[in-house]
Amino acid sequence: MYYYTKLRDESAYEAKESIMKTSLTLLVGVILAAGAFAETHQVSAILDHETTNWNRSVQLEQFDPSLGILTSVAIQVEGSLEGSFQHELTGEESGTWSDFMIMTLNVSVANQWIIGFDGAHVANGELGSFDGVLDFAGTSGETYDYAIPISGGTVRTSGFEAYLGDGAVSVQLVSQAMANMSQTGSGTMVSTATCGGTVTLTYDYSPATIPNEDTSWSAVKALYR
Repeated sequence: MYYYTKLRDESAYEAKESIMKTSLTLLVGVILAAGAFAETHQVSAILDHETTNWNRSVQLEQFDPSLGILTSVAIQVEGSLEGSFQHELTGEESGTWSDFMIMTLNVSVANQWIIGFDGAHVANGELGSFDGVLDFAGTSGETYDYAIPISGGTVRTSGFEAYLGDGAVSVQLVSQAMANMSQTGSGTMVSTATCGGTVTLTYDYSPATIPNEDTSWSAVKALYR
């Protein structure tokens, strides 16, 4: 067993504390400068499902330059094309059906194309002879529902002219769809399709004013207790 004592040199301790203050202050400054003051502002518009083909536009809030410096704009689209294939045989013979749907959705801002989507859906089935009721159901008919998802976006880091101001950004969307349907035997075929979704603009920016933060030495020391 042994004991020891250590001389505490007050001047050395104070010097060490001063170095810690300087180092931690610089560290806090670096952390804050590295992105603590980055801000985000998001605006969205919902487009209800409507029968294709259509050409529609939505007005979204522009970024107010007085808030700070705009660094990027993200344009995101989430939605779907939803439809159905309907078949009914009206003869005495059974048969089959085979259909496909192709679709496109193009998005423009201030008449400049930004992003586009395309998709397709294929389906087929069998039908019996006419059951006496033209209802796209039963043994001689079928209603086949489907959905084609729309999801994606893009980020702009320059060319912000259309997005800056105290007015609105005009976003144009054009939805087009085309069905190809076939069935053996006499009967009736119907295709329906609607398209809709949500358009979102996300503004990333550096604020014009930096909020006051408690960067006193006592506050910094509290972080390390």
